[in-house]
Amino acid sequence: MPIDQRLREQAETFADELDRLLRGTLPNTPDIDYQPGWQSVLDETRDSWLRIQTAAVARDFPDTAAEALRELGYEVTPPPRPAHSSPDAPPRSPSN
Repeated sequence: MPIDQRLREQAETFADELDRLLRGTLPNTPDIDYQPGWQSVLDETRDSWLRIQTAAVARDFPDTAAEALRELGYEVTPPPRPAHSSPDAPPRSPSN
């Protein structure tokens, strides 16, 4: 299963469970005082968390992220390689 799909499922699972709890069980609890707009806050928080996780995965797996974007039709150009990591560059000698 692709990483982005797993993250989305994890985010949705947690948020969905919280949503079910807030909409199902807890409204029948007389001690809870809901604030207007709590549903939109939950949705916005879920979206924010998913965006943060997506960016983290893209940083950890840039080649996979680039390929996924290409599959969507984006043009992705990798950053230039530093001179010391070029396959044609001579090996670096250890410094004393």
